[in-house]
Amino acid sequence: MRLDHVTIVCPDCAPLLRFFVDVAGMADGPRPAFGVGGHWLYLEGRPVLHLIERLRDSGVPYRLADARAQREQQLFVALTPHVVVEFVGAADF
Repeated sequence: MRLDHVTIVCPDCAPLLRFFVDVAGMADGPRPAFGVGGHWLYLEGRPVLHLIERLRDSGVPYRLADARAQREQQLFVALTPHVVVEFVGAADF
């Protein structure tokens, strides 16, 4: 078994998109018209990371944190009551 892709649902894809394209070296590529905003990011021709702008509609608990001193936007997503994932992206304040 191998990992096909990872999906991240977030309220604003722009910071994550900038990070994964500019820093991680992924390419923003073709994506079907799903009716909700998002991006498919490619590595070596494969769409390995899907960004979807639907966190508010998904019912997944999250919290945004403003880290102006670091010029970052932090997004904390509660996957379970005891597991929280932090995503950090550059912010233009």
